[in-house]
Amino acid sequence: MHEEKETALLATTQLRELRMIKLPKLKYIWKNDPKGIFSFKKICTIFVWRCQILKSAFPASIAKDLPRLRYLGIFYCGVEEIVSKLEEGSESEIAVNFELDQLYSLRLWRLPELKCFYPGKHTTKWPMLNKLELVECEKLKILGNNGQLDFPVHPPLFY
Repeated sequence: MHEEKETALLATTQLRELRMIKLPKLKYIWKNDPKGIFSFKKICTIFVWRCQILKSAFPASIAKDLPRLRYLGIFYCGVEEIVSKLEEGSESEIAVNFELDQLYSLRLWRLPELKCFYPGKHTTKWPMLNKLELVECEKLKILGNNGQLDFPVHPPLFY
C-alpha cells in the first residue's frame, strides 16, 4: 500500500496540463496543502471552464511554486480569488512572493465574484506575460501606483 501512495504522488508531480471543464459541484481544485507536500513544477497549462462554485484556482502554497506555468485561463466560474490565502497556522501578515516567470497568457473571463488575485500582502513577478484578458469581472479592482508603502511590497495587482 505504501508503494501505491508513492506512485500516485509521483504521477501527480509529472502533470503538465490540467483542464477542468463543466464541473458544477467542484468547490476546490486543490483545497489546501498545509505541509507543502504537493509539487506541480512541470505544469504548463491550467484551463478551467464552467465550474460555477469554484472558490479559487490554487492555495498559496502551490501558486508560489509553478515555475513552468505558461497559460492560466479561467472562464465562467465562481472564483472569488485566483490564489487563496495562506493556510491556517501560517503567518498571514508576511508578504507572499509569486514568481510566475514563464506565464505568458492570463485569461479571466466572466468571473462575476472575482475580487482579487490574492487577498493578502504579496508581490507578483511575471516578466513573460504577453497576453492579459479580463472580461466581465465586475467586482475586480485594478490598483495603480497611487500610493507607496513603507516596505518593498507592492499593493496587489488585483484588489
